[in-house]
Amino acid sequence: MKIRLYLKLTRLCSCVVLLVLVATLHAQERRENVFEKVPLELRQRLIGRLKEYVRSERTRQYEELYELLYDRNDKTAGKETYSKTRGEAEDRRGVVQEFTPTFILDITLNDGDAPTLILTGPARLLLKGHIVKKEMSIEARFHDGEWYFSELLESYLHID
Repeated sequence: MKIRLYLKLTRLCSCVVLLVLVATLHAQERRENVFEKVPLELRQRLIGRLKEYVRSERTRQYEELYELLYDRNDKTAGKETYSKTRGEAEDRRGVVQEFTPTFILDITLNDGDAPTLILTGPARLLLKGHIVKKEMSIEARFHDGEWYFSELLESYLHID
């Protein structure tokens, strides 16, 4: 009786370990493959610029973050103004600590146009002293040989 119970428990544990392993490998594969939609020659630069964006956000270097944005109005506001207003918005918006794209939607309008993508995935934010998790999205545009971004905002579309 004890031996049967032991064998059943061993099989059950083996199945659980196997399921966890498969789920981990699948999630890792998804993360690695999410950038497949990005042209190969532009892929590493996009990943690098996205890491730079998140690092600038996490370290609150908003003047550096400003340089990564595509939608800037340099005529009425500059880096200093952006940095000040972004810092003031921390209590409402939080400060992104991590962002991991799990889905990329290509929204390039015409063949031959520079790529425009929406990257969506989970993020961790520091908000009022607490870490919160949110689904977030950012738009990436390739322009003049470089990737530029929109603000990273809460996503209302959860895409798996």
